[in-house]
Amino acid sequence: MSTDSNLETEAHRPKESSLLLAIAALLADSHRSRNPKLADELSATLLLDAAGLNFREIAVIIGKQPAAVRMSISRAKKNNNKGTEE
Repeated sequence: MSTDSNLETEAHRPKESSLLLAIAALLADSHRSRNPKLADELSATLLLDAAGLNFREIAVIIGKQPAAVRMSISRAKKNNNKGTEE
């Protein structure tokens, strides 16, 4: 059963995706200091992937198609592996 006060409280709560994006942004700042070449969006995408979100969830948060998210993550991981093999 929902009351008016419960509805008001729910209306003022931030959306889960907004919270995840804010956390990703903070982590991206930290990540960027270690790898300044990495774009903010890609850094956030990789951090959300590392946090265990699937491509569809990440896509909703950053506003891209799941296939584009999958490709970005795949390319970034491939490029990272090339850098560690040298």
